[in-house]
Amino acid sequence: MVRKNKYGKYDLIAGQRIFLASKKIGLNTIPAIIRSDLNDTDATIISLIENVQRADMNPLDKDKAYKTIYEEYNDYTKVAQETEVSISTIKKYLTLLNLSSTLQDKLTTSDGPTGLGLYQNLQKHFHLMNRKKITRK
Repeated sequence: MVRKNKYGKYDLIAGQRIFLASKKIGLNTIPAIIRSDLNDTDATIISLIENVQRADMNPLDKDKAYKTIYEEYNDYTKVAQETEVSISTIKKYLTLLNLSSTLQDKLTTSDGPTGLGLYQNLQKHFHLMNRKKITRK
């Protein structure tokens, strides 16, 4: 899916992996849906929705994408419908940004494992640490 930009060229909105695979095998052109009705926000949302549906996407990147989509719709039900992901899963991802940037960096590199389950366990620990700090005061 593409749309024409202000320079008269086409911007790829969705289908990045197909586009790259086509280039890799030497295709010079591929069929595409041209969307002239999309504003910048709609194009971004479509691109993010396509990205979060990738199984190999980094959990922290998914978190940021869900946050962007949620900020646009401000409605978990709408985000769930658009991404075909449960509301509870979206909420779990959205809590990950509460982790320190050091932990986020560590968990998204080769130095540490990735996965929503691990993030959730760390998030629980993070909340317990915060609760203990509050009760000590």
